[in-house]
Amino acid sequence: MAKRKTTVKGEDRRARILTKALQLFNKLGVEHVAVRDIARALAMRPGHLTYYFPDKEALVLELNAELRALNDAVRIDGGIRTLNVFLERFERILRNHIAYRGLLLSMAWSLSALPKVRTLYRATQEKRQSGLRACLRALVSAGELRSLTTDEEDFLIACCSLISRGWIVESLAAGFELEERIPHYIGLLNKLLLPYRM
Repeated sequence: MAKRKTTVKGEDRRARILTKALQLFNKLGVEHVAVRDIARALAMRPGHLTYYFPDKEALVLELNAELRALNDAVRIDGGIRTLNVFLERFERILRNHIAYRGLLLSMAWSLSALPKVRTLYRATQEKRQSGLRACLRALVSAGELRSLTTDEEDFLIACCSLISRGWIVESLAAGFELEERIPHYIGLLNKLLLPYRM
């Protein structure tokens, strides 16, 4: 979606809208927050908010783009040469998820109700899986992992994806604080890789 040209004041208002939307999404879930709720929380008329974001899907897309940019900066790809670096970077991604947890908690609803989000999600997943595959192959080349079959690569990629997508829901359902649960999931990932180490 092309951003409208705005002034500095407009950019500030746009940032305030995104911040408030994320706070409400994190607290209540994307599916339980309407544009009018965000406008009300900002003491703004809904029409003013829709000047910047025409609907909730536009807000979700922008927040997804922010999270994607944070995760892209972590770079899980073929440049990783040690398992320790891989685990450290995976941990950074989990920490990014905490800040945008409402998006992950409402993923099923967003994917079924927001077609543009669904399309973007598929493209992002393909990119993430390609990066993970390149990472695994780089770890094999560096002698950190033994040679992997395509099935083994697919299995490890699927496990990483499941941890990434489901850890927040599982942690909160079990009554854990998210920060305290990160070591558990990094430990699971570490154990998952044990049979493939050199």
